Amino acid sequence: MNYQYTHSVNTHSRQHGIGLVEIMIAMVLGLLLLNGVIQIFIANKQSYRTAEELGRMQENTRYAMHMLASDIRKAGYWGCISMDSMTITNNLDSGGGINLDGSALEGTEGSSNSPDTITLRGAYSSGIRITQQMPANSGRTHTTENNGLQIGDIIMISDCVTSDITQITGPSNADTLDGGQTVHNSGNTGVTPGNSTQSLSKSYSGDSSVFKAMQITYSIQTGAGGHPSLFKKINANAAEEIVEGVESLQVLYGRDTDSDGVANLYTTANNITGTQWDDVVSVRFGLLMRTIHEVASTTDTSSYTLAGATINSSVHSQGKYQRYIAQSTIKLRNRGCGSTYGC
Repeated sequence: MNYQYTHSVNTHSRQHGIGLVEIMIAMVLGLLLLNGVIQIFIANKQSYRTAEELGRMQENTRYAMHMLASDIRKAGYWGCISMDSMTITNNLDSGGGINLDGSALEGTEGSSNSPDTITLRGAYSSGIRITQQMPANSGRTHTTENNGLQIGDIIMISDCVTSDITQITGPSNADTLDGGQTVHNSGNTGVTPGNSTQSLSKSYSGDSSVFKAMQITYSIQTGAGGHPSLFKKINANAAEEIVEGVESLQVLYGRDTDSDGVANLYTTANNITGTQWDDVVSVRFGLLMRTIHEVASTTDTSSYTLAGATINSSVHSQGKYQRYIAQSTIKLRNRGCGSTYGC
């Protein structure tokens, strides 16, 4: 008898798991992809940060240039009189670093191309009318209302023939002060420098005007954030930080030596003395700006030339900062009034 054996074969293939090699390959590919994403993120963040810093530096530059140009242009304005050609009665106490009898502008030259300073003097306001004539020995002046005057302001009272400089010491009632009543007493009044006398040189009538008299000094100092900044000091008040990221201020003064109303030469402050400051009819100044944070790829060791000075890496703060130079030449509106050219 013949027997036939049948062998059954399972035709279903076996399931295989993921091996260690496949896992390692997947991890490597994932890490490569993640690294690419991180690199793109870092690059975009750096580009954004750089663009933001450059935009901020440009805005700081525009504001600083505007402030300086505006104040320089107005230097020497005293309403209908000229401080350079008329004797003014100055009733202020000495001290406080205020010299309103001085020239319309002066400056100091920074040693070894360090930042310069510039000081400007003038009436930085429109004329405020006298509304009531008071005796010359009165410590009170009446002006138009809503005049913007404050306690501590130094004012010039003028009728185009005679002028007095005095400081507002009251009244303490803000409504009364804003209503046009100003007090300029002498003695310990809590303002600096104060007045040596409350009396004026004459009794001013309704054809007289009152101006805010200011001595403004611009300098470069370290700001609150630890960055070099442009500071502005008005009269005896503390200097205030107005623009950060300003590393240097360099100034040249244009002197008119032949009275034709045009500058014949530009020179630094240390080459001008005494009455020569009265010959200055224009100012050329430059600012070295920098970003607030380090956004460059390498340390900046470049040299920069502005207003005749070379600011090299031993003068500026180096670091990985982006820098920018801004320069301008400003004509003083109240100087250079030659017989041919006029004002």
